[in-house]
Amino acid sequence: MQLGGLEGDVMYAGGRSCGVTDAQIITIAVTVVAILAGTLFNNSRLGDMNNRFSDINNRFSDMNNRFGDTNRRIDDSKELLRGEMKALEARIDSRFNSIDNKLDAILRIVGDHETRITNLEQRPGTV
Repeated sequence: MQLGGLEGDVMYAGGRSCGVTDAQIITIAVTVVAILAGTLFNNSRLGDMNNRFSDINNRFSDMNNRFGDTNRRIDDSKELLRGEMKALEARIDSRFNSIDNKLDAILRIVGDHETRITNLEQRPGTV
């Protein structure tokens, strides 16, 4: 291609030569296209990584929700168990009081029997 100067030289208006050949222009163009393609590719890869991180965040959020649900169930079970233990404690206390009252009655009867036996032993003419 010849525009008015040496073959391969690009001429400006007014006849000045810029000294850049067609091969150099093609090399620069290919380099610029390669850089732009690399930038676009890198941006798409960054977008993919962003999506992956978003997926990981969602998974962690799901796990946090599961742990929260588990904690709530444990707390509910704990409260239920406390209520049942209080009811059981009340029943056991009632039974111990009943046993204690019966034991006191038995001790009174044994004491009465001991007193009677002692009185019988102290009567004249026995044994």
